[in-house]
Amino acid sequence: MPRPTALHVFYTRPLYGILNMKSLGILIISIIIVLAVVFLVAVSNLADSMGPTYSQVELVYEKSNSKLYLKSKNWGVTGDSQLTVISTDNEPEFEADSTADIIFHGLSPFLYQVRKDSLILFVRKKAEIPNGFKTNWTIIQNEINNPEMMEYRTSPAYRRM
Repeated sequence: MPRPTALHVFYTRPLYGILNMKSLGILIISIIIVLAVVFLVAVSNLADSMGPTYSQVELVYEKSNSKLYLKSKNWGVTGDSQLTVISTDNEPEFEADSTADIIFHGLSPFLYQVRKDSLILFVRKKAEIPNGFKTNWTIIQNEINNPEMMEYRTSPAYRRM
């Protein structure tokens, strides 16, 4: 009979006092359960962080108490997808309504100024104002090129979402 090696002795000798098969099984199952819980928590947190975030600015014309809402919705892993609307509806979490909202796509689609009952927008591309958009406000869209937009962004006279 061949002489047993140290490795053979280690694997065939019972682990008395350290671990028996029952406690080894319980340990492995416990580790699997802990890892599964950690994985589920991580996936849940990731799913929550990928949900959209909303922001809203309320504009009020004091004389008529007329209100407009500038609203944006950002989503994506880095929040680099954005939808911005001008609406008369004050619901902060929104789905864009092309029949009642002025809709802009893309990040930082406009700068704006408010003068009495006028909302003056400085945009790269004008958005359609739908027939269902009913307000006492006057909406003025000025198309400007990118260098002008960058220059206006540094001025405190122009606001952005």
